[in-house]
Amino acid sequence: MDPASPQAAGTTVVFTAQGQGGNVGQYEYQFWHYGPDTGGAWQIQDWSTANTYTLTTTKAASVGSHTVQVRVRNVGSTASYEAYRQ
Repeated sequence: MDPASPQAAGTTVVFTAQGQGGNVGQYEYQFWHYGPDTGGAWQIQDWSTANTYTLTTTKAASVGSHTVQVRVRNVGSTASYEAYRQ
């Protein structure tokens, strides 16, 4: 997470994940975000080889605690995930 928490509204925060181990060495990442501006539902950045998720808190409704979870799997895997971190 860059920059580290807490931050003022309007700050862009980038979350970066790095998979390791596994059988293939190439990974896919899926990011889940829940916060005061997500309408009570998780928002998903679907599976891709992009290992970053960008969160910008641009509105007053964005102020508060946010949860970001990343799920990781080997490229080509059909598993819902092989590892995760929140």
